[in-house]
Amino acid sequence: MSRLTNFSKSTIAIAVLILLPAIAFLYVKIETARIAKVYDRVWSESGACYIDAYIHNYRKLGVVGKTVALFSGNGFYRVYSKEGLELKSSEWLLWQRDYPDMEGAFWTNGHVFYSSADGYGGWTLPECG
Repeated sequence: MSRLTNFSKSTIAIAVLILLPAIAFLYVKIETARIAKVYDRVWSESGACYIDAYIHNYRKLGVVGKTVALFSGNGFYRVYSKEGLELKSSEWLLWQRDYPDMEGAFWTNGHVFYSSADGYGGWTLPECG
């Protein structure tokens, strides 16, 4: 039976230190998205699509949730067709912090805009124009 070398031990330790926080972060993002409630809904001018704003509830997940909240926005957006088919989502734009409670989303000729930490985010959706 061979023993683990110091290199192997340190490699395992580093892998654990990286993987555990990553798994916890993914769990919190998935769980908060699952339990999020619609905060606001705005229909496109044509009535073909709507954008829903959701607010995360990190507190329900305890210390891990509160820790993730420090590095995330307080909400996300999803665009749906009038039939309920999801077309776009800002949920997994991890580099972007969305704040639905600061300013509502709005539509202009098939373009939807929403508030984020860097100003506005959005998408062009011809099928919604």
